Amino acid sequence: GVLSCVGGSFTHPGGKALDANRMAVAGSVFLRDGFAATGEVRLLGAQIGGSLECIGGSFTNEGGTALNAEGMVVTDGLFLRGATIKGAVNLTTAKIGTLVDDVDCWQAGEHFLVGLRYDRIIGPTDAEMRIKWLGQQRNNHLTADFRPQPWEQLITVLRAMGHPDAAAEVAIAKESRLRAARPWTFSNVVHGGLTWVYGLLAGYGYRPIRIFYWMIIVCMVCSLFYYTGRETGHFGPTSPLIYANSAFDMCGAPGETDAKGKAKPFWTSPACPTPPEYTTFQPFLYSLDLILPFVDLHQESDWAPLVVNPAGETLWWGRVLRWMMWFEILFGWAAGLRIV
Repeated sequence: GVLSCVGGSFTHPGGKALDANRMAVAGSVFLRDGFAATGEVRLLGAQIGGSLECIGGSFTNEGGTALNAEGMVVTDGLFLRGATIKGAVNLTTAKIGTLVDDVDCWQAGEHFLVGLRYDRIIGPTDAEMRIKWLGQQRNNHLTADFRPQPWEQLITVLRAMGHPDAAAEVAIAKESRLRAARPWTFSNVVHGGLTWVYGLLAGYGYRPIRIFYWMIIVCMVCSLFYYTGRETGHFGPTSPLIYANSAFDMCGAPGETDAKGKAKPFWTSPACPTPPEYTTFQPFLYSLDLILPFVDLHQESDWAPLVVNPAGETLWWGRVLRWMMWFEILFGWAAGLRIV
């Protein structure tokens, strides 16, 4: 039938207040409505055909395990909502149908959740609360001896319940915890750095839309650099036919002068018109042409940063623009491949 300890009081401070290891109950177990245990409540390997209800119960074993249900099997629900628990909860390898809880019942921390399996949650399903819940496991299960199973279990359940966004946030938090838990070796530092960048750009693959937003940001920032380069004359045409045409001898790079010692107009200035069939330099379109690997707007092919003037002087701003151009091309390919 059932095991009812409603209103019961079990006291053994620092010891076993209630020892029911490996018991088999066809119905439900009621440790609720005034139930109070001072000491450890042990339900290791218990087989419960109904529910384990702890609503309104009090479990106190500070500094130790208040509720030890390692390996327990509950066919229906584990009701922890409304329970006062001062001590750790051990649900290692436990199997339950429904987890019914709230924020308050997990406040003690240092819980054992490795191997816990459940089919659904009745309680908060927001990512913030659930990440905090998993963050209240034993410290070594979150650091050097990181255990990913509780995170994967929660991700699976949240997805099955129709909360894909919350599941993605939990998955991102898991990857961040896993990266931080790796020991400090050279390979781990390199791998961790690359993983951190991947997490920043795409949420470790769980937020691929972030890459699109980053592409917009990079494109806009780079276009500002290219706009400055246009205004300072650090872009020039790439076609050798233009340089060979004497009609364009009046145009030049920064620091270049004509026979009278007068500074020549920049290639990108209105005073230096290019052939009608040649594209006009547009900073935003130039940036867009670079970051989109499969698009050709004829900006990249027609214009390039000027890094040296005819006098042999290094144009450092032109070099910066070239490095920016290379970065944007590589970023565009990496981001494009990830989106595809």
